[in-house]
Amino acid sequence: MKHFPIAVTLLLILLLQLAKSEENLVRDSLLDFFSKLSGNNNNNTTISGWNSTSDPCTAKWRGVTCDKHLLHVQKIDLAALALSGVFDPGTLCLSLSLSRSLSIINVAGNSLRSSLNFPAISNCSALAHLDISSNNISAPLPDLSRMSTLTAFLAQQNNFHGEIPDLDFTRFRVFNVSHNRLSGLIPVGARGLPPGSFLDNPELCGPPLTDNCSSVAAAESAPSAPPPSPPPPPPPHVKKEGLTNKQILMYMGYVAIAFVAVLLVLIWLRKKAKKSKRGEGAGVESVIKPAVEVKEGKNEYLSAESGQMSASASLMMVASGEGNGMRFDELLKAPAELLGRGSHGSVYKVVCEDHGMVLAVKRIKDWQISSGEFRQRMKRLNQVKHTHVMPAVAYYSSGQEKLIVYEFQQNGNLFKHIHGRKLLPS
Repeated sequence: MKHFPIAVTLLLILLLQLAKSEENLVRDSLLDFFSKLSGNNNNNTTISGWNSTSDPCTAKWRGVTCDKHLLHVQKIDLAALALSGVFDPGTLCLSLSLSRSLSIINVAGNSLRSSLNFPAISNCSALAHLDISSNNISAPLPDLSRMSTLTAFLAQQNNFHGEIPDLDFTRFRVFNVSHNRLSGLIPVGARGLPPGSFLDNPELCGPPLTDNCSSVAAAESAPSAPPPSPPPPPPPHVKKEGLTNKQILMYMGYVAIAFVAVLLVLIWLRKKAKKSKRGEGAGVESVIKPAVEVKEGKNEYLSAESGQMSASASLMMVASGEGNGMRFDELLKAPAELLGRGSHGSVYKVVCEDHGMVLAVKRIKDWQISSGEFRQRMKRLNQVKHTHVMPAVAYYSSGQEKLIVYEFQQNGNLFKHIHGRKLLPS
């Protein structure tokens, strides 16, 4: 897993680059928004300190307030700055980062006009306070039902027209649409608001205003007929804007990061699985891989060349008659069971059904002695005749691979005979 830290470093670099790209998108959106507010007046831009070479949070742009970590823009307050351009909320609310962080927008007391993207203000889902009062905005009221966090809406002294949409007015602390050109019947849910919220809209009628629409009053005077509901306002035409090149690159970067992360996890899991498989006993094939020929001898050792295993390598028979004519490739193909591991190798139980034999094969690894010295040790071991010393049936030596074959005994291991079945004291 040497490459894993390198991959993590590359992943962090990609994340930092994407974060930097997101910061640039936020800054560009703010500059575009202010450029339209100021009517592309460079003097206003210089005075306010908004420029493309600084960060809006750390440089503390005028009218911009960020969170305590100076990462996300939360408030834009550009009230009473004599701005005479266009109020285009699409430059802010169509930006994914700004739409989720902005909670206050205040552009009151200017001479701003509305843009075709004005309905996009409803995309600012985190907005709690919107003050666009005392401007020259001429448009239907936006769809405030999508702005579930909005509790203050001040739009008085503009040129809003059309009807007031039916909203959940109980969530508003402040709702003021007075001094506009709104018309129709005030929704029933808004009748608990103060009359000042709807004053000076000549074609607006119904409670809490004292002037009622004549048709509505006549309908209400009939006891069995409920007042007719006004037709719903036509949906505002919102100019759909596609993703910018920067946004496309940013989203492609997110996808690339997710793909790299999944790929790294899969590589790590695969290597871990391979490592665990190496430590498990597999069968006789894990004892020794190549199929070699068995040559029998009578009370003598057959010679074998040391070095790498080959097709001509042989199993060295220690005692005559014990092999029963069994070939070494038959030993390799027989099923095996891992009995245990020691500091120098592992012991397997091998069942040779064709010969009716059960053998114990000890595989010795990393024993740095030559094949000749190993052969001499096996000779000395065979010369030892004792009831408590288990004689070997055969052995094999080739390079770093050494095997000793015994008859399998059902009497358990040496540790059990020495210590019994009792647990050792802790």
